[in-house]
Amino acid sequence: MPHLFICDDDEPVLDAISMLLESVGYQVTGFSQAELALQALGKGTFPDCLVTDVRMPGMGGIQLHETLANEHPTLPVIIVTGHADVPMAVDRMKAGAADFLSKPFRDQELLDAISRALRPKISIADEAADWQEAVLKLTAREQEVLEQLCEGHSSKVIARNLNISVRTAEVHRANVYKKLGVKSNAQLLLKAPR
Repeated sequence: MPHLFICDDDEPVLDAISMLLESVGYQVTGFSQAELALQALGKGTFPDCLVTDVRMPGMGGIQLHETLANEHPTLPVIIVTGHADVPMAVDRMKAGAADFLSKPFRDQELLDAISRALRPKISIADEAADWQEAVLKLTAREQEVLEQLCEGHSSKVIARNLNISVRTAEVHRANVYKKLGVKSNAQLLLKAPR
């Protein structure tokens, strides 16, 4: 069961987030100050993810993230704020924050952000190897269709380019999507190695 640290000086918010996360099976330790979270880390209690508010008395969430980025670079940190601005979000994401949420956020947004942060990191090399393995399972015609799809062509253009019917192109397209585990051309292009 993943263990989460939550830092927020607003007690009702801290309680609400803690209750939400515990209700879906996470172990939660809440802190009203960033310094208390650092003390817990110093004593060897290490969470799988930390969610922190930006504005708190004493050390704020930005300082906490900077400290953690230096001392515990593999710890995913999700930053939450009611005073978000785009430059702040961009700055934190560049500094390695796992996510940045603006209050008020929906429960599902936070749950999704935590789920993404906890997902094991897969190296680019592993992703490329997985892609190559999946592509090798395609038939020769499906590989031709894949190449056309990666160039952004529609079924009609693919049919013309490969001298097949539009219906046949659509069948091959569906097979390619299924075998590569995608549902759209957008997903396909995101998954394909650059």
